[in-house]
Amino acid sequence: MGALRVDLNGAQDDYAGADRDQALISLCLGTGVRRHNLAYVTTYEVPARTELPFTTIQVADLITKNDAGGAALTFTHRLPVVHGYIHGRRVEDVARRPYQPESPLHIVEADSRGFRYVDPRGSDPSKVRSRSWSETDAAIRVRLVKPDGTTPILFLNTQIAEPLTYSGMQHVVAGAARFVRDRINPDFPPGFRLHDLRHTYAVHLAVAIYRGVLTDAVRHGANPNDAWVVDHIAQAVEFVTYSLGHASEDSTKLYVQTAHRFLGIPLEQFLGQP
Repeated sequence: MGALRVDLNGAQDDYAGADRDQALISLCLGTGVRRHNLAYVTTYEVPARTELPFTTIQVADLITKNDAGGAALTFTHRLPVVHGYIHGRRVEDVARRPYQPESPLHIVEADSRGFRYVDPRGSDPSKVRSRSWSETDAAIRVRLVKPDGTTPILFLNTQIAEPLTYSGMQHVVAGAARFVRDRINPDFPPGFRLHDLRHTYAVHLAVAIYRGVLTDAVRHGANPNDAWVVDHIAQAVEFVTYSLGHASEDSTKLYVQTAHRFLGIPLEQFLGQP
């Protein structure tokens, strides 16, 4: 059974994109990646399922701001719905028609690190070339076709089974926000953006790291106000900065200054874990 838009009264909204939208929002909340990354990330780059609370996702250099790729910490409890979309509704969508981009590049084989492909319109159509995902930009990604005739790009337009456009990403969040305001909570911010999910991820990550530090402090009998804890909070800020791909701590201060407001509730409740 796929995702459904359901209000507080249990009324369901008949919407074909519910599974995709749930997966998109969950992946952004789980990784904090930017809209450009979400628009061009492939199914091969989605982290595998794990029982650990954290894993990492490789953010490709050439599809992120300032080419500042790297490994982003990922909340693993956000991944099941992404894999559910990949193996569920997405399979149904791509089965309806083959993917036929301009100047297609045909994948021979691929994994989480990179892929091998041929260019049937190139000077040597039989030559097999190799690329890492990190060095593959958006223009190349939209030309790729998997052996089964489908696009490897993760999020698709449900009607035509082609990559969801960059602008379409924001429409997903705007539509979800409208549904929440109309059917669940009229006070939900009307100007909510996809980028706000990145902000939410950053606060979640700051809280998760900070709460872990407080737990260690109690275990070691330390005073929560002493320098030992402050030093580790500074390290937590560094983790958040690194995971967001920020160039400096200053870009992260907003999230760290906000995180303390949520320290009075259970961590699992704040992070939205089941």
